Amino acid sequence: MLAAAIKRYPVVRLLIDLRVTVVCLALLFVLTFLGTMHQIDNGIYSAQKKYFESFFTLAAGFVPLPGAQLVLWVLVVNLAAATIYRFVYKVRRIGILIIHGGLFALFFGMFFTQYFAQESFLSLLEGEGGNVTTDYFDWEVAMWDPAGEARRVAAVDAGALAAGNAVSISRYGVELRPQRYFANAQAFSRAGGAPARWVNGSGIESLQEARVSPDPQENFPGVLLTVVHRSGSAEVLLYGADVAPASVPVEGGRLAVSLRRKHYVMPLVVRLDDFRAEFYPNSDTPSSFESDVTLSTPQFTRSARISMNHPLRHAGYTFYQASYAIDATGRETSTLAVVHNRSRVVPYVGTLVVGLGLAVHFIQTLVLRRRTRSASPPAGGAA
Repeated sequence: MLAAAIKRYPVVRLLIDLRVTVVCLALLFVLTFLGTMHQIDNGIYSAQKKYFESFFTLAAGFVPLPGAQLVLWVLVVNLAAATIYRFVYKVRRIGILIIHGGLFALFFGMFFTQYFAQESFLSLLEGEGGNVTTDYFDWEVAMWDPAGEARRVAAVDAGALAAGNAVSISRYGVELRPQRYFANAQAFSRAGGAPARWVNGSGIESLQEARVSPDPQENFPGVLLTVVHRSGSAEVLLYGADVAPASVPVEGGRLAVSLRRKHYVMPLVVRLDDFRAEFYPNSDTPSSFESDVTLSTPQFTRSARISMNHPLRHAGYTFYQASYAIDATGRETSTLAVVHNRSRVVPYVGTLVVGLGLAVHFIQTLVLRRRTRSASPPAGGAA
């Protein structure tokens, strides 16, 4: 009775309308097509941001469309409302109910991946190992004591400085006060013999704002900030493309400060044992390339091969063969894309549940039809 009363409201009737489902599926098809075409000239990241990770977008620059994020949220609400208020809970409908459960699992996995999955990369020379990956897009300001036996890094998100917020780093008793943040910048060195205005690792005197590229991997931010400590302060210039950290004088010594892409520590070490690349005849274009690696933790050691279409999965981490480099001396570097996604098995579970629901539904339909035919009187009558 309560469900029937609730369904009288226009909003509820709209939410459970199956036409909304059809429209959402059609919009997803259109957005997938537009995103695929956009990717050809603008790259996959731009396509993801424009069509798949947005709530609203402009197709062809002027046609307003809902983004995939909005469409998927509407689809989830529509599916949930239809399950609650439209679905008939009977044994013969159990297959459809299982299908709905599998779809909810797929949506959960998709949204969890969208908002919580961590994408980064790890570049290794042959024979080198590492457990620290680097983010593709996000930046941080890292600080450590260069005189310490072990590098104990304290890092803050550069987004806080970009917003103009002062950030305290209690481990080293300092406060970072931003003066200006550049989303993308060009750096200029000071003339020889000129006095240094800013503390910097490479003699950079000034930053000039540059056009922000739609591909964030091409942007190198910069920040002018004041590092305040117990006995004074220092004016510091940090630039994303500067590999040398700034050496900032503080009470009792110095601190190394660097603007860098975000770093993530993995609970395992990946060592590159061997890298191989095969090329098309008479060209420098690779036909395939792969890495032999060893994964190590205090409890186990595992050897594996990662190639272009065969990633390595372990403990929520997925390692993809992304790219490689060969320097002038012939040393080979392999770059692995690293995705940390705790819900990576959810789509597989959801797909299996949907498949199970379809099987149950088809079997129930077949059995029901046979029973109906058996119960039907034979055609014609006795002579």
